[in-house]
Amino acid sequence: VDYLVNILKEERDLHTQLGIEERKFRAIFEHAHTGIFLLDASGQLVSFNGACGRFFRFPDAAAGDVALPAFVDLVDQHWKGAPALIARAVAEGSAVDQDVKVPARPGIAARWLNVVLTPVEDGRLQGVVNDITELKRSEEAALALAATDPLTGLPNRLGFDRRLEKMIDDCHADARQRFTLLMVDLDWFKQINDNHGHQAGDLVLVCTARALEKAVRKTDFVARVGGDEFVLLLGATHERAAIEPVIRKVIAGAGQPISISPGISATIGASVGAAVFEGGAMTGAQLLRDADEAMYKAKAAGRNGFRFARSSGG
Repeated sequence: VDYLVNILKEERDLHTQLGIEERKFRAIFEHAHTGIFLLDASGQLVSFNGACGRFFRFPDAAAGDVALPAFVDLVDQHWKGAPALIARAVAEGSAVDQDVKVPARPGIAARWLNVVLTPVEDGRLQGVVNDITELKRSEEAALALAATDPLTGLPNRLGFDRRLEKMIDDCHADARQRFTLLMVDLDWFKQINDNHGHQAGDLVLVCTARALEKAVRKTDFVARVGGDEFVLLLGATHERAAIEPVIRKVIAGAGQPISISPGISATIGASVGAAVFEGGAMTGAQLLRDADEAMYKAKAAGRNGFRFARSSGG
């Protein structure tokens, strides 16, 4: 009898302990900051916790006793890549992950989520979601810093290369698109550094950067790619009649006197080479060579002027 009593007591204690552990697990599941969900073999939601519902903005009704909808149907408005990630997890039979940007909506800012799907038993998939918005913002800030000239605040050579590549890709996607590259080299800038020092030279560069920004549209692109070298990308502009007025504004803006110390001002000029991206087999390197060659012809012709690449400005 004592033996049976002890067995029953042990079973009761075990049952009690299992109940405690289950409540602990449920509390963790419901209150965790990490989103957790479970999908069945057909992709239907079996369960999800509050964090997951908040991350993907699932309706509260989905937490009731009614059958839960397919996961892809709930996230389709935020994340078009869900079916592909599910297929990868099933095909590879191992954990897969993807960063997902959930767009903003009125009153709620956009956020980035990292979604991990792991195959478990019976063809089910365990999902884990974490908010990585701050990490993404830090990464974006670091990328922006790496592509920015610290003196003028303009994009640097890296920033220019990225923008040029994108504009070329856009032109290849739409053969009707064209754009113009202006290569700008400052005239008589070396004398500023030699006669007044590098601090005065830096001031001239900053003022010139602002003048170039004012000379073009907000949709155009201005970068500093070297000591006294700037480039401008004029989107959707390729007719010479439209390009010349912009170049004249650039030269006029760069030629404005700049006060570098009390009673002392400096005046520089700008030699500009223009080249139009013609599409087809033309490359970014060729476009740069054409604009650079045209700019040096402008310098050879007396400086503070401009030249077009031979095939540009039709």
